[in-house]
Amino acid sequence: MLKTIKTYLKLAEKSSPPVFYIFLILSPIVAITQTVGIISIYPIITLITDPIIIIENTYFKKYFPFEFRDTKQLIFILVISFIIINILSLIIFFKIVILQRYLAGKATLDLKNNLLSKLLIKKNFQKTIKNKSTFIAVVENEINKTSMVIESILTIFQSSSIFIVFLLSIIYLEPIIILIIFSIALSYVILFILSKNKLKNISFSEVDLGKKMTQHSLYINLGLKDLIALKIGEKIYNRLKNFREKLFKLDVYKIAIIMFPRYFFEIILYLMIGIFLLNFLDSNFLNKNLAKITILFLFLWKSIPLFFNFSRQASILLANKDSFEKIMQTLKLFSSEKNSKMKSINNFNKSIEFKKVTFQFENIKNFEYNFKFNKGEKILLEGSSGSGKTTFLNILTGLLSDFKGIISIDDNNYDIKTYNPKFFGYVIQQPFLFSGTIFENITFQNSKSKRFKNNFKLKKIYEICELNNVVYNYEDIFKKTIEIDSPDLSGGQKQRISIARVLYSEPKILILDEATNALDKNSETKLFNNIFKYYPKLTV
Repeated sequence: MLKTIKTYLKLAEKSSPPVFYIFLILSPIVAITQTVGIISIYPIITLITDPIIIIENTYFKKYFPFEFRDTKQLIFILVISFIIINILSLIIFFKIVILQRYLAGKATLDLKNNLLSKLLIKKNFQKTIKNKSTFIAVVENEINKTSMVIESILTIFQSSSIFIVFLLSIIYLEPIIILIIFSIALSYVILFILSKNKLKNISFSEVDLGKKMTQHSLYINLGLKDLIALKIGEKIYNRLKNFREKLFKLDVYKIAIIMFPRYFFEIILYLMIGIFLLNFLDSNFLNKNLAKITILFLFLWKSIPLFFNFSRQASILLANKDSFEKIMQTLKLFSSEKNSKMKSINNFNKSIEFKKVTFQFENIKNFEYNFKFNKGEKILLEGSSGSGKTTFLNILTGLLSDFKGIISIDDNNYDIKTYNPKFFGYVIQQPFLFSGTIFENITFQNSKSKRFKNNFKLKKIYEICELNNVVYNYEDIFKKTIEIDSPDLSGGQKQRISIARVLYSEPKILILDEATNALDKNSETKLFNNIFKYYPKLTV
């Protein structure tokens, strides 16, 4: 638990150090103002029941800063002070709540960006992450819980500050009340221990259900045609519905376990107040000690939510322990990258050669490549299915990084540890297009940007890929929007857009892995002739 708290606090501090330290400073300040706010009720009630105790008090005469004519005016001054102090306390508390939310959200955002940068940018992702679907499930389901956990830890810190100030005040006012407070605290601890295993089991079940829901949602997004063709939409719907209902029930059950202690002890407090008032209603003891009794009950009333906060936040940490471990495992996988000295290879001038480069595919197939090509060549790779064409291209581009052997670029030798090329443009046969305009899919830029309207490079690519088969004219690529999987586009139209995207990135080597198989023969030939004509020095 301590390791979890320490790690999450570091994430919060790293996300925004100034905000983090402001929060640390404000927490004890709000604790003091809340305590003073409670104690400030004491002189008001005492003045109403027995004003001599206050007016004749030596310290009151010496230190009270305001002038007053009579008891009524003094009560007015004290009531105004009471209101100001408690409003100030609430304002600071409100500020702390906002800071907590900001730190928690910012730390989560930074963590997501950190992991996604390594997923999408860092070379070592393919080597490090074997089960990519598990990684995606962690990103989608577990990191979202980070915000809640960090907020819980910060709440524990803030509640601890208030509790310490409360405790010191109670020791000064009435030490006997500490026994009651400790008995309540002990009861919370016992209830937390009893619910510990249940919360752990809920955590594991939520993670498992979350993964299943993610996988089914991905299948719906990416396999919609299969759903329709195989007529299994109803089955997927029923499974997702079942997962969501289970997750909903688990969430309600978890909240019930976490919330129970607070309301249980509040009921006990109200019973205690009722019994006390009934026993001492007509006694002089109640009249003489009304102010002190009021403060003590106020402290008890404020302490119960504090203990509840401790218990609730500890339960949240426990319920998300499995998520924390998965996130930490993922971060650990990438930790070696910090010390990586692998440099990007951004160009080649003469040739690339494979020297006894081997790759084993799932202990079934062994491929060995001895191959050389020169800059500017146009090469066709042929072979039967499973003969290793795509595997070769994946090694060449660095997508597969667990090969053996040497790859030579311009007579400079590279192995698995140093090969990191960044000059390829790779077009696969099933392009991925995202929601947005055709322009945005090609350039990854905002289609409202005016500086692209007369872009010479983009116009040339429009002509090379004959995007007039997709839209009526050049201007329409800024207007026509497409959706994921692009059901309104043919396979050939998607491939034209995908090739345009790669050409726009100005690769040194263009790889087309059956990237024109959806085009008819004449269109395919014309597209290749256009590429060879406009990019005569490009290696293809």
